[in-house]
Amino acid sequence: MRSVTSIGVVILLASCAGQIGEPEPGAAGKATFSSNVAPLLRSQCAACHEANGAGPAFLGSDGGGDDYSALLANARVVGGFVPANALLLTKGPHAGASWWTGDQITKITDWLEEEAQDFDPSATMDLMAAWAGCMTIENWNDSKMGLWAQKQTDQGAACGGCHADGEYGFHANPTTTLMFDQQRTANGIASFFQVSAANEVPEVVPSFDKLRSKCSGANLHPGCAVDDQYVEYLNRFHQLTRAMLASGLCAPAGYLDPTAPPAGP
Repeated sequence: MRSVTSIGVVILLASCAGQIGEPEPGAAGKATFSSNVAPLLRSQCAACHEANGAGPAFLGSDGGGDDYSALLANARVVGGFVPANALLLTKGPHAGASWWTGDQITKITDWLEEEAQDFDPSATMDLMAAWAGCMTIENWNDSKMGLWAQKQTDQGAACGGCHADGEYGFHANPTTTLMFDQQRTANGIASFFQVSAANEVPEVVPSFDKLRSKCSGANLHPGCAVDDQYVEYLNRFHQLTRAMLASGLCAPAGYLDPTAPPAGP
């Protein structure tokens, strides 16, 4: 398996591959995305699925500039460019969102299949899965991340009171070890982190915009303090996990499967 320390370099080099005079690999897929797929995502997904939306921010930062790069770094959403595995097509109606029409499904499928022609599994990986492999309980506790379950709303309720089992897509179990395990699952990791390609090379960053939006009362969420000590806890955990990544000390990339049987002795 390719070292996770080379993720950003691999993605950057992959974008520069090819000989002088030859089309850039993936150029056709990117053009198809821009003309046929990006308008669909901006009209139907962006409100919930970019930086300050209610759902996982698979579209990156605000605005459409990094949608393409962010998607390519999120293997679960594009399914390794296999349409049957792509959440972009398999998620189905959710949270009141209208789903794709037959024509829209065809456009997305055609794009995924076009991207698959240039897809090299050895040169790219799911950045969030790699990030999950870099999380440690020691850094989690050192950063006091478990205290997020105790964060109070303006109405005196704690985050863990409504989100102990991942309700509304946010995982904050009052038992800190359980909350840590939640963050390493494919669904739970988006509680605090997202992929951003705002600086051209995709990277995992804290979902500050989404958290601030929620604390400001978005989507009928109770108001709560913004940019308090809990943001500092998240900043520290991000920095410590990023240091693990840079030092090559991470476990293999992969999400925790809560349904898997315990490992043997």
